[in-house]
Amino acid sequence: MKVAVVDIGTITTRLLIRSYDGDRQAFRVFTRLGNDLASTGRLSAESLERTRIALVDFRARIDVAEVAKIICVATSAARDASNTDELASLVRATLGVELDVVSGEEEGRLAFGGATAAHGVAGRYATTIDIGGGSTEFVVGLVGGDSVESFSTDMGASRFTTAYIVTDPPEPEDLSAALSVAELHVIDAKRELANLSVVAEEGPVIGLGGTITTVAAVDLGLAEYDSIQVNGYVLTREAVEDTFRALATESRVDRAHNPGLELERVDVIVGGLCVLVETMRQLNISEIVVSEFDLLDGVALRAFQ
Repeated sequence: MKVAVVDIGTITTRLLIRSYDGDRQAFRVFTRLGNDLASTGRLSAESLERTRIALVDFRARIDVAEVAKIICVATSAARDASNTDELASLVRATLGVELDVVSGEEEGRLAFGGATAAHGVAGRYATTIDIGGGSTEFVVGLVGGDSVESFSTDMGASRFTTAYIVTDPPEPEDLSAALSVAELHVIDAKRELANLSVVAEEGPVIGLGGTITTVAAVDLGLAEYDSIQVNGYVLTREAVEDTFRALATESRVDRAHNPGLELERVDVIVGGLCVLVETMRQLNISEIVVSEFDLLDGVALRAFQ
């Protein structure tokens, strides 16, 4: 049995074709659905068209794979927009399925399930931190157990870039403002998830999302992105802090020359790093295991059940 899962996020639209025995093919396109959302409250015609083109391509790949089921979920940008019905119509026309706009908490639980199933932590308490374009999910739970607590915050790479990273290179006071707001969000997460601080400090902590995988690629110095090398890579807090200092003090033009940093993320990586750096500081996290397995895998595993 194969399933196809499509995730329409704030920055990327992704496809996972996964079989019951774990074989997987993953694809992604930078569609920037969240562009202009902060100022207009709507998904722009341009971002919807980019998403439509990606979904048409994905549908062709899905047809070749002969899957038993197609599932399409959307996250932060779709939750926030006033015209999500237009996105739902687009999904219906291209994929032939209904769009499932998942809540932040459900997004976190599904990502936790997908990530922890892949990283050999069954029977242990673990934390996942998923930094997306528009939101970050904190999840704590016993892997394989029923008690999984999830909390979603309105901070992400795209959202923070729009709000705080307004000069090139960023001004120190803008970075300080972003870090201060991230601190408040993490404080909220600690209040809502009673065990977050203890479990995160003791580990394991699994990191998901484009910011974390990109920082891993930069730390590895990858000339071309390689998901095999990135998945399971251990990011230390020292490495994250070093990467933050380097990228946050560079202009976009200079930043683009860093191996491992894709051009599509040059403008949003500093905003994402503000979230990552402050999260590791506030939760006293010494290292994060980077995961390529995430929400998509969690949705697929749920479908297999």
